[in-house]
Amino acid sequence: MLYLGRSTYTFMLTNRRTAIIILIVSIAVFVFYLAGKLMKDVYRYPVVGAIYEMLWLPMLIALLFIPIMSVLIFIKNNNRLRLYSILSALFVASAIVIMVS
Repeated sequence: MLYLGRSTYTFMLTNRRTAIIILIVSIAVFVFYLAGKLMKDVYRYPVVGAIYEMLWLPMLIALLFIPIMSVLIFIKNNNRLRLYSILSALFVASAIVIMVS
């Protein structure tokens, strides 16, 4: 294999697609916790309750890993990708505030 001077790890953190995916996942986590807070009783409708139960663990894991990825993207990139990481961190922080309150 030809060595190009950059590791896959560095390429992943400097890739625009990765930053956008992290932003989209953080928006999904925010919407998930906001919907759970606004619905009060997600188990009123069985289908909604089942979907909520299936997604709570992946959303919790995403809530833990997205800030780490956002910080790494912020450190490694230029202004455009830094904006995506800041927005991602803000959405996750908002989701944490919604979850705690």
